[in-house]
Amino acid sequence: MIDNDSTPPKLKWANERLLMMDPNEKCFSYEVLENNVWFKNYVATIRVMPMNDGDGKMGGCMMEWSFVSDPLDGWGLQELCSCIDFCLQSMVKKIESAIQEASGRREKDVISLLDRLCHKWEGKISTRVTKASADQIWPLFLDFFNLHKWLPGLSNCHGIHGRNGKPGCVRYYAGFSLSSKGTSNTSENRPISWSKEQLVSVNPLGRNLSYEMVDSNIEFTSYVSIVDIVPSDGDSERGCMIEWSFAIDQVQGWMSEDLVRKYEVGLQGMAKKMEDSFGN
Repeated sequence: MIDNDSTPPKLKWANERLLMMDPNEKCFSYEVLENNVWFKNYVATIRVMPMNDGDGKMGGCMMEWSFVSDPLDGWGLQELCSCIDFCLQSMVKKIESAIQEASGRREKDVISLLDRLCHKWEGKISTRVTKASADQIWPLFLDFFNLHKWLPGLSNCHGIHGRNGKPGCVRYYAGFSLSSKGTSNTSENRPISWSKEQLVSVNPLGRNLSYEMVDSNIEFTSYVSIVDIVPSDGDSERGCMIEWSFAIDQVQGWMSEDLVRKYEVGLQGMAKKMEDSFGN
């Protein structure tokens, strides 16, 4: 945008945070944290959907860009939609050109390209609970400031900001051993690992929440996790499945399989302690 005077246009910028990435649904969400283009409370989701041709075969894909934003001074909704539509068309054209140079226009290549651009590892683990219902397990995860009661290896967990269980609150926990090189240091002088995590969203009806790591000494960056408590056979009184998914920048010295395995062990230990707390 150029002002009426002859002042050169300012470079537009924005700092954005990835909130969620779902490889199965082929979508991700993000929000604008800071910017100089007047966006307030802007959250967007980009989704890639496969399309079939008339014969039932794959026929490219559709990219959707949905958003929620407070009204912008000097802008109308139609103007904002037109601007985002222009950006999406330009982005699609560049992605198609890049894929054409490699191996065609298949939808899976679009996902692969986005994944390479994001440099993310994604993982999902789950464990079944038979001695406690979804309604019993869910409040234990919502007790965000007391993770040390359930996760083996944690010696301390407490809140440092906000109200426990409310979006925006932050917890500090320490005590687990997680070497930046992907191996445990067994020396007596090994440093205590610690992390600060912020609760991003809570869905009581769906029994799921998401959080992100905002600071740590274990070299994790852009870590976002989702915990979902799924009733067995849709019945919240007959056991449940705990699903724990995450997206994280690649960690130097680690293999993604090592990280997934470590979370599997942690989730299984946590589920057992939760089950045992309710007895038989």
